[in-house]
Amino acid sequence: MLDKIISTHPIFKDHPAYLTLLVLDSLAEHVAIVDTYGEIIATNEAWNKFAIDNAVDSPERLGVGANYLEVCKDSLRTDQSIEDFYMSLKLVLNGELDKFTTEYPCHSETEKRWFLVSVTPFKIKNETIGAIVSHFNITPRKLAELELKRLASTDPLTGIMNRQTGLDYIQQKIQLCSRHGNIFSVCFIDIDNLKNVNDIYGHREGDRLISTVVGIIQKALRVTDVVCRLGGDEFLIIFPNTPVNSIDTIIERIKKGIDRQNRKGTLPCKIEISYGAAECDPKDELAADEIVSLADQKMYQMKMSKKQGKRQSQTENLS
Repeated sequence: MLDKIISTHPIFKDHPAYLTLLVLDSLAEHVAIVDTYGEIIATNEAWNKFAIDNAVDSPERLGVGANYLEVCKDSLRTDQSIEDFYMSLKLVLNGELDKFTTEYPCHSETEKRWFLVSVTPFKIKNETIGAIVSHFNITPRKLAELELKRLASTDPLTGIMNRQTGLDYIQQKIQLCSRHGNIFSVCFIDIDNLKNVNDIYGHREGDRLISTVVGIIQKALRVTDVVCRLGGDEFLIIFPNTPVNSIDTIIERIKKGIDRQNRKGTLPCKIEISYGAAECDPKDELAADEIVSLADQKMYQMKMSKKQGKRQSQTENLS
């Protein structure tokens, strides 16, 4: 029905070029029409405005008469991420590929931006004579997706990795170790007597204790180290490319940070932790949860040893 109206109505028959440009200018997408050689033969207002606002050298570089293929090819020198788009654009213009769509980042100096680009072949009697290239700003959607991903991967109280994300990270490190022959270490940390703090002073104070401990750990770590919350009072530090006998210095920094905090006396009770470390060697072929379990067992041994020491001390005092 629409085709019949377009072909018969006088306004379309008398002003086809004007109406085409009017339709293009009404779109929010940045639209350009290119011929089979990649030369830009028409653009809409959104395309022109973006070119003016974001031109590195001159907006004419993306205007009518410029070669869009050459522009993309030049961009490959500094941004290899557009290689797939460049190759796909060439295939569409050569008639070897139908409509192509992909997402890509296009960040400026002041903001993060993402676009959805579509390349649709422009055909007459099944012969490709060019293509319509459109870029649509999807930044709000992309930011929402990234925020959802962040919320799904982080612990809401402390902002560090949650358990599943931490285990996934360890699994990635295992694969890298197997490929390159490297090793890494983990340290399982448990906050002693957190349940007593929650029972006596309330969960708000317990949460404050947890957040304080995480802050102390983060300050002690190197840039490459990662900490995640396994749940409750349990945390895991991952030390990439680090043998287990080399993490003692970092553990000592954590212990000194705890001592400094305890001397301040700003929490209702002193912070005490138990910990255990384990090393991942690719020859052992351990899964992520098995490595965590090894560190957990060593942490438990420390915790039991401390309890036995306290009981022995109490017995000696009574005698």
